Amino acid sequence: MYILKLIFILPIKIIWNTLNFIRKFLHNLFLLFLIIAGTILYCNVNGLFLNKYKGALVVNLKGDIIDKPISMGNFNNIKNMIFNNKKTNSLYDITYAIRKAKQDNNISGLVLDLDDLVNVDLVSLRYLGKILKEFSNVGKPIYAIGNNYNQIQYYLASFANKIYLINGGFVNINGISINNYYYKSLLNKIKFNSYIFRVGKYKSAVEPFFRDNMSNDVKVFNKNLINNIWKIYLKDIINNRHISKDQLYPNIVSTILELEKDNNISKFALKHKLVDKIVSYDNFEKLMINIFGYNKKNKTYNCISIYNYHINNQMNKVNNKIAVIFINGILINDKTSSYKDIIKYINYARLDNSIKSILLRINSPGGSVYISELIRAALERVHTTTNKPIIVSMGNIDASGGYWISTAADYIIADSSTITGSIGVFSVINTMENLLDYIGVHKDGVSNSILPDISISKKLPLETIKLIRINTQFIYNKFISLVSKSRHKSLNEINYISQGHVWYGCDAVKYGLVDQIGDFDDAINKAASLAKIKNFQLTWFTNDNTNLMNILFNNIYNMFIKILVRYLPDYTIINNSSIDNNLTIDKNYYALYLQHNMSMM
Repeated sequence: MYILKLIFILPIKIIWNTLNFIRKFLHNLFLLFLIIAGTILYCNVNGLFLNKYKGALVVNLKGDIIDKPISMGNFNNIKNMIFNNKKTNSLYDITYAIRKAKQDNNISGLVLDLDDLVNVDLVSLRYLGKILKEFSNVGKPIYAIGNNYNQIQYYLASFANKIYLINGGFVNINGISINNYYYKSLLNKIKFNSYIFRVGKYKSAVEPFFRDNMSNDVKVFNKNLINNIWKIYLKDIINNRHISKDQLYPNIVSTILELEKDNNISKFALKHKLVDKIVSYDNFEKLMINIFGYNKKNKTYNCISIYNYHINNQMNKVNNKIAVIFINGILINDKTSSYKDIIKYINYARLDNSIKSILLRINSPGGSVYISELIRAALERVHTTTNKPIIVSMGNIDASGGYWISTAADYIIADSSTITGSIGVFSVINTMENLLDYIGVHKDGVSNSILPDISISKKLPLETIKLIRINTQFIYNKFISLVSKSRHKSLNEINYISQGHVWYGCDAVKYGLVDQIGDFDDAINKAASLAKIKNFQLTWFTNDNTNLMNILFNNIYNMFIKILVRYLPDYTIINNSSIDNNLTIDKNYYALYLQHNMSMM
């Protein structure tokens, strides 16, 4: 009996007691965690903790700037640090911080350190540039430092009072281009059949499936598009730097000749007044110490990174709110799609009496007709059940399905470089019956109708082709009808500017697709004006990613990390989390729900 107890019962008791100890330890640790977090939150709210900083705000952005209200320091950035991925930064967090720094007596200037900034669209760049100009206009200087300025980095640097270039570095202004891959020959070689259905002469998204190059019509149009966008880019920098176009963007022949005489790309930038001074990192630091003072603790000039800059922003609660809802990326119908969240936010804004108007920030090239219509219909319910105005603020792109949604707006604002329009419809169905036949695979069976028998392994029946063509034309007619009604123009007028044409902002205003050239701030002011409110609060809605890891880390973030690293902002975040931009195109081409799979990209 004693041996039996020693062999079986005693180990079980040891394991049981160990598990009890671990459980109690974790519970107590979690309780301690809550106490500390609650204490810090209380101190945060009541202003008992103050950031100790003075000098320059260093805008040392890493990774991408995206058009979503994601707070810096959240799970997404923690994940990026753990896995050494690039960061994603919220455009609105950055602009919010700079605007607060403009009013902060402890901040006497700003340093742009942009070497690690990877990607920003032009509309976001222009909005950020406007905020930098506001900062400079209050008398606080901006200094830019860089090793190799790419076009994105240099655009922002052009708003600085002085641009410094590290010796041996360069400014890389190359221009812009549009290139696509074309698959006609490949599809022929692998014996795929491509069925192309489109309405819109310039709906070029389908060209890769039936051509090996870009059509002349599309080339001419794309050339005009990028030339106009490039003019906007150059004009902004020329105005900021007070230089000529030839200085900023000399022709390649003269550039080569000049560099052959004096093979020094840094001096080339200085000679053309693209930068103000060539320095080493040590010399730049000494210059900043002379301006902002020396920090003995950090052994550098007095400064604080934008990632650590957070100030107490208590604000008075107001009854009037403007809902800000984001529609980003391709509109697709799959399990990861956020369109249901968007509809949920629209319904929430419709039913909440404190919300007086709805501002849609759209940055989407389009996608599924079905999803676009669901979102538009949800907005239409706002009109039929309330008097709340709907304003669309276009981001870098609001085209095709994005514009379909915009037809529900009372007022549309776009940047002059926004890409919009593309009013057209297309779908592509690929079948591989020839390939299967070539390798000796065949499919056969019976059906009581041709409709259920659509398959990737079979040729499309003629009746199905006719149905899809009819449906494509029907959707196009509906599209131009929606635009005609929304923009108060005849069907002929809309049909003339449709046909899949892509327009940039200024032309969109000219043709009546957009009401005003402006930015996000203009859209907010218009939302308040149409709602007839003066004092208001923005309520931000963003997407929710519900996978287990996001839930786990966001809970930790919400309870502890956010409390530690930043003070409460003056806006409300609804379902704040990150969203993966790497969307997968819907491959369900063969379902009979044709409208679900019809695309407007």
